[in-house]
Amino acid sequence: MEIDLHAIEESTIEDFAEKHGLRMQVYERSNRSFPNPLPKYFAYFYGAEISDGAILNSIFGDGNTPEEAIANYADQISEKVLTFDAWLSTRYQIFVPRLVAKSDRLKP
Repeated sequence: MEIDLHAIEESTIEDFAEKHGLRMQVYERSNRSFPNPLPKYFAYFYGAEISDGAILNSIFGDGNTPEEAIANYADQISEKVLTFDAWLSTRYQIFVPRLVAKSDRLKP
């Protein structure tokens, strides 16, 4: 039997951002600002929202280091649709492939 396997596209978040010209924002939180301290950093792509049908959600990743926050964000946006300029005539969307860590990436 012949089988044509069509796997879901995979990418690192770095390669995905580079391909689409996206800019990652990483912010440090002040522990004095919250009664219950949150993770020290949060990260997201500038201007990106997640499309869930007709609903747009702002999503960010949390972590105790910038790298952890970016990895958490990658997990949350993997295989979702990002919407940019949602309320403008320049609105566009990008499907996010399965995002993997560099060490998890399959070798061809």
